[in-house]
Amino acid sequence: NNRNDCEFYARLDEVESQLDENDFIRVHQSYIVNVRYIKGMTKEGITMNNGLFVPISQRRYSEAKSKFMKYLNIDE
Repeated sequence: NNRNDCEFYARLDEVESQLDENDFIRVHQSYIVNVRYIKGMTKEGITMNNGLFVPISQRRYSEAKSKFMKYLNIDE
């Protein structure tokens, strides 16, 4: 474990409700990402600045794309 890691148990829905919806995007049943660290987005998933690829569900793609575009100040 790295010093910045912190383990806890909670439902992801509970965690999501406590995060700023402008900074975080729920992209999958199992993943929430911080928009500040997104390098790119496709329908298949999100590439983070550190190279990590996070899958995105079809159901969540449109909302995730809209939030990311809003963060980038790009009109759709």
